[in-house]
Amino acid sequence: MAIGGLVVLVAVGYYLFVLQKSSPDALLDGSVISQADTTNQDFLRRLSDLESLTVPTEILDDQRLRSLVDSATPRREVSVGREDPFSPIN
Repeated sequence: MAIGGLVVLVAVGYYLFVLQKSSPDALLDGSVISQADTTNQDFLRRLSDLESLTVPTEILDDQRLRSLVDSATPRREVSVGREDPFSPIN
């Protein structure tokens, strides 16, 4: 019975002190609103900068780029180690 009462007391305390502080009324503080507005304006400015960028795609059609060849050498097959690396060596 005492444990149940303690659980209820902790739950009520959590609700009153933690959940009530994060209510929407707490967001009406002027400093929080001005900080959010500043962050929002900064985000919109950066978004506008990114949207105005243009990437030239003519380089992809350049013959010099298309004439490049792959000079990679194929990997040779290497035998894998023992089937069971923990078995004793005979």
